Amino acid sequence: MNKLILLFLLFAFQFSKAEENANINYVDVNQNAFTIPLSETGGNYLNAYNLTVLDLAQSLSEVYKNGERNKPYPLSNFLTATKVFYTPDNSQMMIIEPQYANSKKRCILLTNGNGEDFSWSQTNRMAIDFALRGYVVAYYENAGSNAKRYDGKGNTSNFYTSRVINQVSAIIPKDKFFATMYINLFLSNAARKFVVDNSQKLSVDTTKFFMVGGSLGANASLFFTYADENNFKHQLFNQIKKKLNYNQPFNNNGIVAVVAYGGGLPGPKEGLGDIIDNQDKTPAFYFSGALDWVVNPNKTTILGPENWGPLALKDLYDANQINYNIYINAYGTHVFQTPSYNQTWGSLPLMRTADTQNGRVSSSRVGAYAKANLVKLLMYQYENTQMYEAAKMATTYFNQAVNNTLPKSSVTYVEPKCIQNTIFYQYSIDKLSITDAAMCFTKNPNDKKINRQLDKITTTCMDGTFRPYSKPVTDKTIVPNNFMAPGKGLVKLVNFLEVLNKMNGK
Repeated sequence: MNKLILLFLLFAFQFSKAEENANINYVDVNQNAFTIPLSETGGNYLNAYNLTVLDLAQSLSEVYKNGERNKPYPLSNFLTATKVFYTPDNSQMMIIEPQYANSKKRCILLTNGNGEDFSWSQTNRMAIDFALRGYVVAYYENAGSNAKRYDGKGNTSNFYTSRVINQVSAIIPKDKFFATMYINLFLSNAARKFVVDNSQKLSVDTTKFFMVGGSLGANASLFFTYADENNFKHQLFNQIKKKLNYNQPFNNNGIVAVVAYGGGLPGPKEGLGDIIDNQDKTPAFYFSGALDWVVNPNKTTILGPENWGPLALKDLYDANQINYNIYINAYGTHVFQTPSYNQTWGSLPLMRTADTQNGRVSSSRVGAYAKANLVKLLMYQYENTQMYEAAKMATTYFNQAVNNTLPKSSVTYVEPKCIQNTIFYQYSIDKLSITDAAMCFTKNPNDKKINRQLDKITTTCMDGTFRPYSKPVTDKTIVPNNFMAPGKGLVKLVNFLEVLNKMNGK
C-alpha cells in the first residue's frame, strides 16, 4: 500500500506538522481530521492532506446532490455538512461545521465562482480546507451558480437571469455585470443574516466573519464587504431589490477581513461610484495570476465595465489607509494557480464508491484508487498544493486581523518551485512571450508555438509549493490590459457569464 502512495509523490516535502490536538488556531489544518491518514501515505503530510480534501470535497458534493435539507451529514469524524435554504426564493447553502468544543467559532462566508455547481470544484475544496482549519463555512450559491434548483427546474444562474436580469434595464454587457453584482450583494446579505439568525445553533461568533470567494465569488465578496449607500444610487439597485423582494436591511457588520482569489471591482468612473472609500477599514488579501486575462491584476474591460484588479485598486487602499496584502503568481492564470500539465484530473472518480463509512477510507481502497488514477492524482496534487499554500497565507492574515497585528500593506510576487505546464515553463525560460503563453493556454491557434520537446521536462515536475519570484518585476510581468477583450481576437461574447464559463472550463 505505502509503496503505491510513495510512487504518487515522487518527491519529498518538508512541512511543519499540523496541530495534533483539538487546540484550534484557525491556521493549521487539523491532521487528526484526515480521512486518509499519514500512515497510508508513507508519512507524507501533503499526500494525506490532498487526498483527504479530494475525498471530503467529493463527499460534500454527494450531500448536496442526494442529501435531505436541514439534516446534518457526517463527512468525517470532524466535519458535518448540512444543506439549507437561505433566501425567500430557496437559494441553497452548504454549512460545513467542524466538531470541536467552542461556542464562538469563526465563520467564513464563502461563495462560488461562475459556472460552479457544488461539485468538487475549487470552491468545494476551499470549503473543506477552511473547515479543516477550524472555521464554520457557510458556502452559499450566487447568481453565477450552475447548481440545479431544489425543484429540478433549471439551475440557479438561469433562475436569476430569467427572473431578474432579463426583467430589468440591463441591456449592455456592463449593466448585465452590474445586475449580477447587485443580485450577489443581496444574496451575500441573506447568507450573513441566515448565519446570524442561527448563530447559537451553529456556535458562530458573529463578530468574526470573513468573506472569501474566487472569480465571480471574489467580486461578490469584495462588493459585500465594501459597498455602502453611495453605491446604491444606480438605477439597477432599486429595480433588482424590487424584483428579488428581499426585505432584510443591508448589514455587513462583523466582517473582519476579505480574501479574493482572481477578483476585482469596477473602477470609480464606471457608474457605481467609489466602492472603496474612507468609510471602509476592512483589510483585504488578494491572490492573482499574472496571466489572468479574465480578471487582470491591473485593468480590463472584458467583463463589460472597466474592472480593476488588485494592482489597480492598490492606490485606493493606500489613499483610504486600508491594509492589504497582494500575492501575484508570476505563472498563474485565472484564480491564482499555475495549471498542471494535464487538466484531465478534474474527472477523478469518487474515492468512496466502495467505502461508504463516514470515517477513514480503508487502506485497500486508497491503494487501489492511487494505482488506478496515478497520473491524474499527480496533476491534482500539483494544483491543490498551491491552494493549500494560499489558504494558509489567507488564514494567517485572518489571525493577524483579529489580533490587530497586520503586517504593512504589500505586493508580493511568487512562483511555484516547479513549473509543470509546458506553456508556462517555456514562458519562464523566455522562449515564449507572456501574450503567446496566455493565448496558447486558451487553445487559440497560437498553440502551434508550444515546443513539445519540453514536455518531458514538465511532466515530471511535481513541486507546487511557492517561493519568491526569481526574476525582476517589470511592466511585462503582467498580461497586457484588455488582453483578448471583445473585438480583439479570441473573445467576442456579449455575455460576461459566457466568458467566465469558458475560462472555468480550462
